[in-house]
Amino acid sequence: MKEIIYLRVSPYKVEGMTKNLPNLNRGEIPVKLIIEVDETAFREPVIEQKVTIADWRQGIDIADVQLKESIITDQEAELIRTQRLQKMKQILEEQGYEITLPVPTTER
Repeated sequence: MKEIIYLRVSPYKVEGMTKNLPNLNRGEIPVKLIIEVDETAFREPVIEQKVTIADWRQGIDIADVQLKESIITDQEAELIRTQRLQKMKQILEEQGYEITLPVPTTER
């Protein structure tokens, strides 16, 4: 079974769910969910999944990005992020800066 639903989300709660792209009020965002359930999953116990929506624009300036669609996938967001970081690296190197990757830290 495969189903596409849209959640209308405010900073406080899920305001509604629709089958089509919803009309939004101020401060709301649409979240497109593609739900796929294997035939073998239709039995006990209750299935739990966690969905986390992160700001795909974090760490990038999108002023130069022209979005033609109203929906963006994680892969598209990562591509934009990567392209912006490469462009920033190029600009800084052209100005004489040396760019090095940060040393990974271990979590405690």
